[in-house]
Order: sequence, then structure tokens, then C-alpha cells
Amino acid sequence: MRRTTTSWVAASVLGALILAGCASGDSDGESSDGASDAGGSEASSDESAPAAGGEFIDGAQMVAVPPHIDPLLTSELDGAQVATALYDGLTEFANEDTGPVLKPLVAESWEVNEDATEVVFTIKEGLTFADGSPLLPSNFKKSWDIAADPELAADYSYLYGLVDGYTEYAEGTATELTGVVADDEAMTLTVTLDQPYADFPSVASHIIFSPMPDARFELEDQSQWEKGPMIGNGPFTMETAQTDQEIIIVRNDEWAGDVYGNTSSTLDQVTFKIFSDVDSAYAAFEAGETQSSTIPGGVYATATSTYGNTSETKLLASYHWVYGMRDEDPLGGEANAKLRQAISLAIDRDGINDAVYDGSRAISTSITPPGIPGFEEALCEFCVTDMDAAKALLAEFQAEGGTVPEGIKLTFNAGAGHEDVAAIYQANLEELGVTVTQDPLSSETYFDTLRDGSCPGICRAGWFWDYPIYDNGMYDLFHVDSIGGNNLGFYDSEEFNTAVDTARATVDDEERQSLFREAENILLNVDTAVIPTNWYSGDQVYADNVEGYEQEALGWIRYETLVVN
Repeated sequence: MRRTTTSWVAASVLGALILAGCASGDSDGESSDGASDAGGSEASSDESAPAAGGEFIDGAQMVAVPPHIDPLLTSELDGAQVATALYDGLTEFANEDTGPVLKPLVAESWEVNEDATEVVFTIKEGLTFADGSPLLPSNFKKSWDIAADPELAADYSYLYGLVDGYTEYAEGTATELTGVVADDEAMTLTVTLDQPYADFPSVASHIIFSPMPDARFELEDQSQWEKGPMIGNGPFTMETAQTDQEIIIVRNDEWAGDVYGNTSSTLDQVTFKIFSDVDSAYAAFEAGETQSSTIPGGVYATATSTYGNTSETKLLASYHWVYGMRDEDPLGGEANAKLRQAISLAIDRDGINDAVYDGSRAISTSITPPGIPGFEEALCEFCVTDMDAAKALLAEFQAEGGTVPEGIKLTFNAGAGHEDVAAIYQANLEELGVTVTQDPLSSETYFDTLRDGSCPGICRAGWFWDYPIYDNGMYDLFHVDSIGGNNLGFYDSEEFNTAVDTARATVDDEERQSLFREAENILLNVDTAVIPTNWYSGDQVYADNVEGYEQEALGWIRYETLVVN
């Protein structure tokens, strides 16, 4: 899933390359085979597999109390790590030798009609939630109605805009998502889309499409579900509510298993410790208080030579900064395009990579990373470091009557490892002739502040792909529909929006990807609404007594397969 805009620099996502965004060949109307034959281990049937049991103490995920852990509400990778351990959805990407491939999970199979306007999921029979209640198609239908309800105000609710009837539901003229029909007798969930969209089975792997147990539907206030011990259908469940110190999940003995054939968690319990910043989390790890940690900036070489680590993993994730793009923002509007381009050219991306990450990351030449189908190398014209060209472009901007505004803020979430990057940004811009002031904000509320429209200049952002398709970066981050959600700079370009809308409605894979590249070209080289900086690599360490600690293509740690010796 989304992976999502992270609330900290050190969130992680695995780096396997991807063959296709929508696996199983379903866009031509064929049904998926429902097989769980991805290249994973079957721990439950392997006589040499370690015995189940033990506790893993995680120190890598939480550098602030997560805003949400409810899968219908979370939009940041820290809280989503908990949510994905508690809930299984219709589909999931399995990591094979050739890359992540979409597989059925709670769904037994799915079928897409010829023009990609209807998807029918067949749900496996006999599944239950951790409380023993049955898991039926109606548990998806009711859950989706909650998630899409504007009263819940979920950041990812716009994903339901793909579903027929969403507009009426969002506007209050309908009482449900009419495009979703559950048949508990036939065990089918039929989704009618408001436009052709061949990638919907991939989108359905996102955790906002998780099923919910009947116990949730009894709540009057759906936002309170995460305030208590949530009941899920995944490898873990909760026995106690989260605190501001830790979140504890325990093995769910009702779990049906994953796409690799595992049917039981190897761990009894996972405890997520919550820290105030990355440095504190790393200090706790070194003191033996946790068994994993994010690596703080500046200590990569030492950390990776001392501990087991994920630094060789190339991640499907972008580290970038966005401009506030509204006309009233200091750097926003069409008139400031050349100023934004000059700023992007001035950023010393190699210097940041060497000083902060010990050279472990890849310099990004677009937002979309290698491994996403349709990726094109060096798409961005302004992602190279060229101070001379930057100064020339700034002079051109000023000669045309442009002025460099005063009071530009360089805004980032404090304590999450971005301070050193901000310092280099500031020094680069001072050399260019643009004065900025560092503006650190609380990590706990940082993204909510930006979503309210408060990017006062240049703001730190980042994205871990929720599912490996081009659309997940372009639509979710920069389309007008995502303003108030993950479109943190409030970018709104009619040309870009039209290109993305056309791409999303295009069934042919190559044509769709070409249209997305056209849209990203507008984003990067015409409007220059973002400063790509690097693509993430693995940045976590783990203790010697832990086996199987890996990061997956979409950001997840599979806690259910970890072994603590």
C-alpha cells in the first residue's frame, strides 16, 4: 500500500523491480488464477523452519505518535505498518524474482470486463476476523462506505472517486457507494467504475480498501475505532489500545495466510516503541532496548558496517521537496516558473547524498523511480546541479521583471532527520542569491498543517508507492483531486490534470504509461512544481538475533515472518 507520504525521512520500502502494475492479465477480461505460488517460503510446512514464538521490539517505525493506525484513516508509512499487520485486503503484491506481482489475497480471484469499467472479486469462503466473526463481501461493502464517507475525512478517500456513485455519496445525495454491490450468498463483490480503469485490482491492494468486522459497524463515531484494540483479519490483532509510548500487536490465530503460503505468524507479539526523534530511536537500538532502528543522517557508514541492515535495497520511493504553488504563495504561480527552475538547478543533490546518507541513495531524475512501469531515465531537465545555469536563469527571470520574494520558508518536519538536508538547501540557495529561513514544524502535525494549505515556500515531502503503477505518483501527489490530501503544494494545472485523467482512462498499458510521462514532463519541466532530490534506499538496521528482516517493494516489513533467536 502507500505506502504513503511518510512522516519521517527514514521510512522504508523494498527495492525489487516491477514487471507490470496490474498483474494476472485481468484487463482483458480473464480471471486471475487465485494461486498463492509466489516465490516465498512456506514456514508452516517446512520442518526446518524455526518454532513460532517470541517478541520483536520495533524502534524503526515511530518517531512520533502516528496520526492514525486505522487502515481507513492512515496516510503515513509509520501508522500504515501497524495497519497492514492487522488487516488483509482483496489483493496483494508478492515479490517474485522478476519483481512484485499482483496476487489475490482475501479475494480468490477477480475478473475485469473488456472495457475495464467493472471488476468482480470472488471472496474466499470460510474466512474470519480475529474475533471469530465471518468475513463476507458485505464486510468490504460496509467498510468502503465508511471510508468514502466525507464525515470520516480520510486522506485517501479520493481513491473511491474511481467508483461509480462516489460523487453523489460525497455530496450527500446518496447514502452509499452505489457502484459497490456485495452478494454474500455468491461470495462476490462487484465494483462498477465511473470510467475505464484497468489498474483497479492494484489500487484495491491499498489498505483503505480493507474489510472491517461487524463490531465496527456498531460504532456511532467511526473515528473512534482506532482508539481501542482494533479487530483485524491479518496476521496480528490487538488486545490493548495504543498509548503514546507504544503500540502492541499479537498473533491472530484466525489468520488465513498470505500470498506466500505462510499461515501463522512466527512471532507472538510485536511492540512498536514510539520515540521523539530518529536520534533517540537509534540510541535506544544501540542500547539494546529495541531490535530495529532507522539510521540517522551522517552515521550510515558506521551503522551499516556494524549491524545487519537494509542499505543495499533500492526502494520504490521518492524524497523530494514541493513548492507552495498557489498564486498567493511566495514561489507559486505561472510567473515564478523560471525562479522555481533556477532553485532546482541550484540544489547540490550529490552533496546531500554524500553528507547526509553516505552516498547510499540514488540521485533522482524524476519523481517516478526506476521499477515503475513506464519509467524514463533523466526525464527532469532541472534535476541536475548546475549553479552557473541556475544563476543565469535567475538573472533571466529578473530581467523579465520577476523579483525574488522575501520571507521564503524552508519547511520540514522536525526531529525526523531532515535538518541536515535543509541546511544544504539553505546554503545552496544563499549562493544562488535566494534567501530562505528554516521553518521546522512538529512531526506529529506536519502533514496535516500542509494539507490545510500551509506550504509557505518550499516544503519537505516524500512518497512511498502504495502500489507499483505510474498513476500512484502522479494522481495521488499532484492532481487537483488530491488537494487537501497528498497534494501538499496545492498544485493545480489544467494541462497536467487533463493528461493524468486521460491516462487513467486508457486501457492500453503502453499508451497509458506514455500519457503519464507526458503529465510528469509538465510537472517537472513546464510548471516545475517539485524538486526531486533522491530515491530512497533501505535505511534500517536490525539486531543480530533477528532473522528475516527485509523491506518489500511497497514499504512493508513482514513482521509475521520474523524470527527472534
